[in-house]
Amino acid sequence: MDKNELRNYRALAAEVRQLQDHLQTLEQSLSCPNRQRFTRTPSGVNDGDKTTEALVEAHQDLVRLYQKKLLQLDRELRRIEDAIGQVKDPQERLLLRYRYIEGHDWNKVAQEMHYSYTQTLRIHGLALQHLPQSKVNPFGWDKDYSGLTE
Repeated sequence: MDKNELRNYRALAAEVRQLQDHLQTLEQSLSCPNRQRFTRTPSGVNDGDKTTEALVEAHQDLVRLYQKKLLQLDRELRRIEDAIGQVKDPQERLLLRYRYIEGHDWNKVAQEMHYSYTQTLRIHGLALQHLPQSKVNPFGWDKDYSGLTE
């Protein structure tokens, strides 16, 4: 886990809220009674039924897509929460939560923790060092190529 991954927390949480709003809107539109639409050309009853079925199916596909995305986002949020939870020092955990989960600026973090600005930054540096390191290679490489030279 690194600082950039921690910074993503608030954007991920905002995306979750946005998708939840979209889901709610879709579910409401599915439960509303079908409104009759008038066109200039007459159509048979079967055509209207097929159109309605296609719309309902498209809505349901979108709902499933949003639910799948929400599950992925929840997993990522949980991974960040778990990483912060593994930091042993409670002050370091608190600082990480103020900064990355709640989104406070450094002055607000220092004020909340009753530390100086400089002391807060020092604790932050320690907290980053104590975060568990990801076991997944971020580049997806199977082997360690760090020893290669040009």
